[in-house]
Amino acid sequence: MRLTYDTEADAAYIYLRPMPATGVDHTVALDTDRMVDYAGDEPVGVELLNVSLGVNLDGLPRSVEVEDLLRDQLGMRRADRYLLPANQSTSAEPASGHGLGAPAAR
Repeated sequence: MRLTYDTEADAAYIYLRPMPATGVDHTVALDTDRMVDYAGDEPVGVELLNVSLGVNLDGLPRSVEVEDLLRDQLGMRRADRYLLPANQSTSAEPASGHGLGAPAAR
């Protein structure tokens, strides 16, 4: 599993497994900020938009591993079911539809 993060687009892509030679068959939008790419019935990647606002982990394939990867590589931290940026207060939950908070400044 590996992660790429585009700071300008505030978007992350998580490769859940090597991309098959045939590529992605279809994409399922969980909401406006979370899309899951499939090859056949197997999820192969997750696209996360507006990462700095938080990312909702609910319904993501391999969510525990995704959480660990985002925490380790982007410095995010857990708040309830969300991962938040290291510098975001826990006094308020992220905007609706988000759950994994913004990456820490690097």
